[in-house]
Amino acid sequence: MELNKQIIRGKAPLRISFAGGGTDLEPYSSEQGGVTLSTTIDKYAFGTLIPRSDDSIIIESMDFGQSVNYNTKDYLPLDGSLDLLKAVVNRLAPGKGFSLMIECDAPSGTGMGSSGTIAVLVIGLLLEYLGKHMGPYEIAEMAYEIEKNDIGIVVGRQDQYAATFGGFNFIEYLKDMTLVTPLRLRSETINELESNLVLCFMHQGRTSEDPVNIEVDQYQKDKDSVIKMFLEYKDLTYRMKNKLLLSDLNSFIELFRIAGESKINRSLLGGSEKIQSFIKCAYKHKARALKTLGAAGGGHLLVMCDVFNRKNLIAAMENQGGTVIPLHFSQEGMVCWRTSYNQLKV
Repeated sequence: MELNKQIIRGKAPLRISFAGGGTDLEPYSSEQGGVTLSTTIDKYAFGTLIPRSDDSIIIESMDFGQSVNYNTKDYLPLDGSLDLLKAVVNRLAPGKGFSLMIECDAPSGTGMGSSGTIAVLVIGLLLEYLGKHMGPYEIAEMAYEIEKNDIGIVVGRQDQYAATFGGFNFIEYLKDMTLVTPLRLRSETINELESNLVLCFMHQGRTSEDPVNIEVDQYQKDKDSVIKMFLEYKDLTYRMKNKLLLSDLNSFIELFRIAGESKINRSLLGGSEKIQSFIKCAYKHKARALKTLGAAGGGHLLVMCDVFNRKNLIAAMENQGGTVIPLHFSQEGMVCWRTSYNQLKV
């Protein structure tokens, strides 16, 4: 079917988290307050929305090779097939036909916030299609509520806010609000940090059966110990933010090492033989600090090294079976735009 001459495209950046992850989860964040320090990178979720002249809604995941087809009058069932995408459509109820195609640079469950990023992106695409406007806080919060309430998964707010705002952010999670503070870093600080980071995909991630964070259960069973542990973790996150702002990267890297060790010690997958082999390999090849990304501690390994050791470390990680991913920071959050096409058919 050949359609009108405008389509809508969009992209939203994935993120890497330096510290604070887990403190953005409920009920801890509402009762005690949480903080995270993260930045977005040049890896994205991409989307294309094609307006249709009929009442069909066609949704396709390029990553999973799945496609569903409904009518605009349907409530899209959350039955395990592309539920995140369908839940966003249900929330915004566009009432007119479209085809939606989504793909992402990182697999789900591997620690770079892909699900929250995709939710933010689909909201942006549908808002553009409907000619509606929402502010960044509203978009991020809607994406969070869709994941937590509509789909019913345990999720924090970090991914949605990072993808919406973009750049280096210190984010505070309070009972009645989330506050995003963009960090104005010197360009030489950003360049030096980027030059010394290596991102490695270990080809292991969280499955749908894995709990998102062990502290969610622990907080209910032994609240005092989790509060004490997270108080130290939050203090560490504040200190890391301050060192970045002061361009004191040596101190930042040392704090990052402490944060990474804390994360590995309490993560679900950090003790696995496969992940431990990558950690040992990185330190053997002069890594200064490292941290597993994601709630379950699997998927990607973020390594801080000296620029002169990068090549040797990258070769060693790849020999270990990992895939090293070129890493550059992104300063822009989710964005959507309209463009024309020539004889595109769906």
